[in-house]
Amino acid sequence: MSGPGYRALFDLLGKTAFVTGAAGYLGEAFCDAYAECGANLALVDIDGEGAVHTAAAMARRHGVEARGFACDVADGDQVRRVAAE
Repeated sequence: MSGPGYRALFDLLGKTAFVTGAAGYLGEAFCDAYAECGANLALVDIDGEGAVHTAAAMARRHGVEARGFACDVADGDQVRRVAAE
């Protein structure tokens, strides 16, 4: 079954998606979907190196701005730090 891609259905140009758990398999799949719709990405994961790696892959694959951050979302101070960046 073929049909319109995500981008034809949802326009996220000019928006930024904040994706938690971005270094994992599901996180990367969500990043792909958001980026395919044109969203820039702020990727966070307790595995900061993995988040940075996924961000670089998204930027190459989709031509969006993407940044990865080490962040434990259970720690409010870490979340506020990342949100401020």
